[in-house]
Amino acid sequence: MVREDSVSPERHGGSRAEQGRSISVGILCNAVWNPRTKRLQSNADMANWSKLIEQARQLNMRAYVFRLQDVHFEERKIDAYEWDEEHFSPVKIPFPDVIYDQLASRKIERNPGLQKRRKQLSETFTSRLFNDGFFDKWQVYEWLSRDPTLIPVLPATKRQSGVEAARKFLERHSIAFWKPIHGSLGVGIIRLERHDDGSIEYHWKKSRESVVHGKVMNFEELEKKFRQRFKRRQYIWQEGISLAAVNGRSFDVRILMQRDGSGAWKRTKVFARLARKGDFTSNLSGGGEACPLDSLLVPLWPDKAFRRRLRQRLNELARRVVQQMESECQTPLGELGIDIGVNQSGRLFVIEVNSKPHKSASTETGRQDLVDLSFARPMQFARFLAKSSLTVREAGMS
Repeated sequence: MVREDSVSPERHGGSRAEQGRSISVGILCNAVWNPRTKRLQSNADMANWSKLIEQARQLNMRAYVFRLQDVHFEERKIDAYEWDEEHFSPVKIPFPDVIYDQLASRKIERNPGLQKRRKQLSETFTSRLFNDGFFDKWQVYEWLSRDPTLIPVLPATKRQSGVEAARKFLERHSIAFWKPIHGSLGVGIIRLERHDDGSIEYHWKKSRESVVHGKVMNFEELEKKFRQRFKRRQYIWQEGISLAAVNGRSFDVRILMQRDGSGAWKRTKVFARLARKGDFTSNLSGGGEACPLDSLLVPLWPDKAFRRRLRQRLNELARRVVQQMESECQTPLGELGIDIGVNQSGRLFVIEVNSKPHKSASTETGRQDLVDLSFARPMQFARFLAKSSLTVREAGMS
């Protein structure tokens, strides 16, 4: 039996925010309904969803999770799922005031049968939907490169444009990465290293767990080996950066920037992501390890003043990145995960910007208060968006 939540406030002229009722937040996700148990199928993201809902309740808001196929546009209702401290139960709700996009699956997002619904959802909620969809890597590079002050921290990047152009890029950069434009979790990335004799070593992140190593004698052999992949997927070519490493394991710095209840950008967390032995990507979902930043900086740079300046430069760069991304993006952003590489001399490079930064509901090595804050801030920002949209509508009616 599906319970139906309170009568849609639209029938009485306006949203919950307008009528002083509890603000509601819809969390778009990739949940799977189990018809046998009449519950959502358990997965690794469930703890995150329940934590977001609990944070919303602490702000006197109501939050639900839902899937794209659960939206009924004509009725303006959603077959959502409500957390009751033990499991998720189905409940039919009116359209929420705000939607927080946590659909962390590019496969679902690119599903032809769901793309029309995704577009309709975006057009329906417009400025009341934040972190709408994924970025593509070329788009991010174009946005950031429009800020002249960011050019020095961007690795040379080109969009895939033919065999001869790829050859010239590798001649110019002896270490290079080929990255799927719509890739995630590091999967599909190919690291290339060209040697003086013309041979090329490749390291291909074939899956989350496996890296395939090989060597070809020339570019022609390399192109032949990966030709079919390039036909199926779009790639960018990126200059390789020799990242700082500890005990042979390279690392980058993840800075989680989020907007708070006033709409202001705040740094929530900063930590190092250490690649596992034999891997060149540091994604936590692919075997990377989260570490306190100083645990890696101290062995490399014992000078305390140098480390303090490095941290300051990291923070300043993260703020410049979010400002530029916000100025270019046409939809609201509530959080960004910024991956910054540090080379052996301490120079910084923006490696990637993520619209769906990975979060975990608990931590064994970090600070739980910051983990809690990383789940609280999206709900605080959701409340800000709901109230801001009300103010705009009221101004339009005055």
